[in-house]
Amino acid sequence: MIKQSKRFERSTYQSEAILPHWPKDKSASWLISLGMRDEDLLLSSTPLAPVMGKGRATVRFRAPEKSGRMDLTLVIQSDCYLGIDQEYTIPVLVR
Repeated sequence: MIKQSKRFERSTYQSEAILPHWPKDKSASWLISLGMRDEDLLLSSTPLAPVMGKGRATVRFRAPEKSGRMDLTLVIQSDCYLGIDQEYTIPVLVR
């Protein structure tokens, strides 16, 4: 058995995922989805490369044809790890 360890400084991040049942090396990346939960409508799905520290993402989508106030749901999902997904409700006004 070979043990390997690396000390990470506070300013560095590890993007390599720890996946014991995956045969190849893999970086942890993300999927950002935007939709309308009430309508079962997916407006946008954007994959993101691994993020080191802080990052920004632009999600482009076509506004629904229906005008008025509505709640959009933004979901951020990891493609490697369970339990760290995040979900936000974003109120918007479509004119």
